[in-house]
This record gives sequence, C-alpha cells and structure tokens, in this order.
Amino acid sequence: MGLGGGGTAYTTGPEALFVNPANLRIRENSYGTRLSLLNGGLYYDELYPETFGLDRFTRFFDVNRFNSNQVDQRPLTNELSDHLIEGNFGDRQQTKTVIHRADLYWFGIKWYRNDRTYAIAMRTRLANKFEVGRGLFTTSSFDEGGSISRNQLFSHTTQALHEISFGFGESFTFLNGQHPGLSEFIIGIAPKLVIPGSYQDVRYDRDFELEPAGGTWQSTRQFRQVSAGAFTEPAASFFNSPGTAFGNAATPLLNDILKPRGIGLGLDAGITYLMTLGDDLSVLRDGNRPTEKSLRLSLSITDLGFVLYNSDALRYEAEPDAITLNSSPPVSGFIFEGVPDEHYPFLTQFEDFNQLNFSEERVSGLKVSLPTSMQAGAVFQYNRFKAVGDISYPVIKSAFTPPGLAIYTGLELRPLPFLPLRTGTRFAKDMPGYISLGAGLETGFVHLHGSVMIRNRGAGFENELLGMSALALTLYF
Repeated sequence: MGLGGGGTAYTTGPEALFVNPANLRIRENSYGTRLSLLNGGLYYDELYPETFGLDRFTRFFDVNRFNSNQVDQRPLTNELSDHLIEGNFGDRQQTKTVIHRADLYWFGIKWYRNDRTYAIAMRTRLANKFEVGRGLFTTSSFDEGGSISRNQLFSHTTQALHEISFGFGESFTFLNGQHPGLSEFIIGIAPKLVIPGSYQDVRYDRDFELEPAGGTWQSTRQFRQVSAGAFTEPAASFFNSPGTAFGNAATPLLNDILKPRGIGLGLDAGITYLMTLGDDLSVLRDGNRPTEKSLRLSLSITDLGFVLYNSDALRYEAEPDAITLNSSPPVSGFIFEGVPDEHYPFLTQFEDFNQLNFSEERVSGLKVSLPTSMQAGAVFQYNRFKAVGDISYPVIKSAFTPPGLAIYTGLELRPLPFLPLRTGTRFAKDMPGYISLGAGLETGFVHLHGSVMIRNRGAGFENELLGMSALALTLYF
C-alpha cells in the first residue's frame, strides 16, 4: 500500500500467496522461516467527504454497519450538489465508482527449502462498491450532438470472503536439470479454500435522452438484484411489501455479513523472472544469501474459482421497458453513502422505480465467481533502492477491483538499512488518484510497517486520508 497498491513483483512474504505465489522463492533477508501476524488495511472513498483524518475510518465502520450506529442521510442542497459534481466527475465523465474495502491477513507462515519454498496464510476481505451516474445528483445534461442525455445509472455490490491458502514457489530448471545461470525462472501455485460471507449485487440501468421533437425525456430501464446470506431476508421484506417504507433496523450488521454462508475453491498462480545484477550471486543458493541487486518481471492471475452459497438466494428482475417523462428527470434528495441496503430508500425516492414490475426467483446453490484479475509487474532493485511498477486488469467485474485497467507505481529508499521509506500512486479510470506514503522499522528478527494514502480533490476540499495499512508483527527465524 505504501508503494501505491501494486506488488505483483514486489511482495515476497506469505501474503504473496494471494498476489503472485512465485515470489515466495525470493528472499530479501537471510532466514529459514517467516511468520506474519495481523497484517491489515482499509481503503475508504466517498462521494462527499464529511470527516477527515482518522475520523474517516470511524465512519468506515459506521457506513459498513460495524455496529448499530445509524448513518444519517445528508440532504443534497444546491451548494453540495455543485461541490459533489466538481469533486467527483470530470468534464465528460458520466459515472463515478466508489469502493470501500478492508483486508485482514490473520497469519502467514513461509518456510524456505533448497528446492522449493512453501507458505500458508489466512485472510478475510470485505468490499463494498457502488457506481452512480452523474445525472442522479445534478440537473445539468450532456449535449451529444443532436440529443441531450443524462446518465442515472446505479449499481451497488457487497461481498465478503474468508480464504485459507497453501502454495509454493519453485525454480524452473532446464531439461538437463541445470539452473539458468545467474537468472531464475520461478513458478508459483497456490490453491485455496474460500468461505464466503453474504453477497448482494444490484443494478438499475437508466440513461435519459431528451427528444427535441416532442420535448420529452425517454429511457429504456432495467433492474436486477441478487441477494444471498444476510441480505436475503431484507430483500424479501422489501419486494413482497410494495409501498412499505424500508426501515434501517432491517439492514444487516457487519458481523452478519461476515458469517460463513457457503464454500468455494480458488487458485492463484504466477511466474517471475529474476535476473541478478553485478556481484549478486543469491540465486546460486550459496550461504543462504538474500537477493539485493536484481530486476524482476512478474505475471500472475489471481482468484480463479467460485463460491457456492449453502442457503437459497433471491433474484429480482424487472424486464426492460421504456419510460417517458414530460419534465426533467428528478435528482436525488440526499447523498448516497454506500451503506449496505441503502439502495432501497435511495431508489424508491424516484417515482418511476416504484412503478416497475418485479419478478422473484429463489435460487438454490447460487454460484458466484471469485474476483478474477490479471497482473503484470516489475521491480528494479539495487541495494537500498527499489522502483516498482504494476498493471492490473479485472477479468471478472467485482466489488474488489477498479472498473478497468489500473496502473501502480512506487519507489522505496532505505537511508538506513533498517528504515525503508516508500511512496507511490495509482492511475485508474473513474477512480481517485492519490499519493501513498509508507515507512518501516526492521531489526534482525522483527519487522513493523505502516502506510497511508492521501489525496486532494481540489474544488475547495481538504486533504483526505483515503487508505491506511499496518503490519503488526513479522518474525524471522
């Protein structure tokens, strides 16, 4: 996180099981076994920041229902609307994606052997992602050269996963059994057991166009929602009681969302080409030497697999139909926060949503793909300096990943051998840019690390603490 958020070629601890298992073979310290405990991070974006500093992460837990605290709806005044649009949407940007994410690595153990390196790790991750159209919060429209359009797309996905992974990294040898000199091809494979928490995916397509001839706004709209686990009962209550206000008391709390709801299998795999530089002879495995001068090139594919939910899920759909409005489409009366199940009061404020005809389907054994993605990364390392670059692309759209190609870059410098300093950034479509800062304290046997992500939207907004992470303890033996 301190390097911007990548790590395909950089990460070498037991956490590499979930990023690129091939890197397990790389050591940057002389050790036989590495133990990591309680490594975690939070990432929290929002449409209109209300709190700053560490208070933002108190709000993260409130918004994501960590306890019974209610998140008050903030009215969307004209002044707030102008700031919201200016701080989230570019000149021609029609939609905005917002992600809340928490990752906790409970433990990770990596042990090194001459022919192969093994690791086992367990993590829990939660993601809450929504995408909203610009037209939901402003009456301004786009001139498309012959027609006027207003995008009012809405989607909201929440997913929780618990994972136990076991894998290895191994050097690839030639057919004659020889290693490729002072360079090394490494392959890594890590199957994992996945236990899903609750899941919900909601999408309401609406994109209005003004027909100049008739002076009316027209749109083809479609609604779809899939709910499993703790989201099933509130969904049934809402859709089977039309016209009834949806109470906040019915929304699930975070501990309900995290409860095991099924089982699944996944696979993470990767390859790394490691070329040592200068007098670095670490790939010869002589004297337990760590790698200090190298160029690494890595490819990985993560989260291949699926989960099956062990209780019935509910699917609600409204077939595509046309809607015509004689006046400008209304905008929301409040700012959307991303609270699980907040889409019920948010969508029902629009009269046309209440006129949809929903069909209900009970789904046994709901199968949901894991958030599969592909990554490529590089690290140039020379003694106390590292330059890092990554590219990531989601194969499966999910709550955990940005909507398209993402690029991460970062630098690490050690002014003292035990003091790594890090900085980085990210470039992604419709996602906020930021500056990340990180530091560590490394003794011979214990390492501690932390990082933060900061951004400024401009337009009168203050600096925001967008993300933070901490590695509580790493021990080397």
